[in-house]
Amino acid sequence: LAVLGQYSEAIECGEQARKPFLRYDKPKSAGKIEPNLGNIYQRLDRYSEAESILKLALRRFSLDQDSEKLIQIQTSLANAYAHQTKFEEAEILYEQSLEGAKNYGHLVTQAQIESNLGYLSLLSGNYARSLNLFELSRSRFVSMGMENQAAIAEQEVADVYLELNLFSEAEHLYRRIVPFFKRLGMKAEMARALAFQARSSAGLGDYDQAHKLLAKACHLYEGENNFIGMAIANLIEARMYLSEQSYIKAKNKAKQSSEIFRKAHSWGWAIEALVIEATSRIGLGEKLEAREILVFALNQSETIDLPQSQVICLSALGSLEMTEKDYNTAEQYFLQAVELIEHIRS
Repeated sequence: LAVLGQYSEAIECGEQARKPFLRYDKPKSAGKIEPNLGNIYQRLDRYSEAESILKLALRRFSLDQDSEKLIQIQTSLANAYAHQTKFEEAEILYEQSLEGAKNYGHLVTQAQIESNLGYLSLLSGNYARSLNLFELSRSRFVSMGMENQAAIAEQEVADVYLELNLFSEAEHLYRRIVPFFKRLGMKAEMARALAFQARSSAGLGDYDQAHKLLAKACHLYEGENNFIGMAIANLIEARMYLSEQSYIKAKNKAKQSSEIFRKAHSWGWAIEALVIEATSRIGLGEKLEAREILVFALNQSETIDLPQSQVICLSALGSLEMTEKDYNTAEQYFLQAVELIEHIRS
């Protein structure tokens, strides 16, 4: 059911299967169902729910001898942590899982964990490590003949290019993998690839193409009831509206997205949405509200330690001070942003 995108039915089916095992005190049997439920919640970007049920499953298998199942649960829980910007907890679990996969010779699991570590490095701004891990993972999947997993790893390489503003390189990869996902019926992966391809198209100045790609992505996300995915697509569109100086549209789209991201504890996306909302407000002359939003976003990015989010907050605050003709303060914000960028790019 989950593979077919029928997530509500899949969750209901899993819960029905789990209840008798809990009722008759069969925790290990329940623990075989809980990781599947956790993975479905993650596919829907419902990360806090995924975390809760995966923690239950991990406790059931901690004393069990099924090494492969334990490693899979650890990896899934680490994914839930990473998406909620709990980077330290995620890295500890990933490293434990990777060590276990190497010891037991689980090559597929090892490649998956390397890909996950690559994504964690991407979220935390370590782009060089991220690219290396994604390429290592991709080459492993290719050598094992796992084309679908290799394509996912290739998409993640494109995501890193996108973060580095290498739009042509990213666009080239997205154009190659979208038809592949379509042919295999991988709707969630296709929706994400389309949404991110829209970012690369917008970066290359092709806004008409970008809007069309986002419409396709939203249609796919809506079909899967994936509200976080739809919020990501709306955020990308808000960024485009901002570039087109359609400030009201940009503000509204970004505000809607930030509320969804904050509820899901997806702070990387939430901070980007807050910055776009604030920048739109500056364009509309709402500078006091914009300042409050940006200071909150900066504090949050520093607390969670998201350097790339700090950069966009500092840059936006510098731009705000420029409109107020406070050039000294603006310079300090820009210098801090430059220092962070140089640290990240190094």
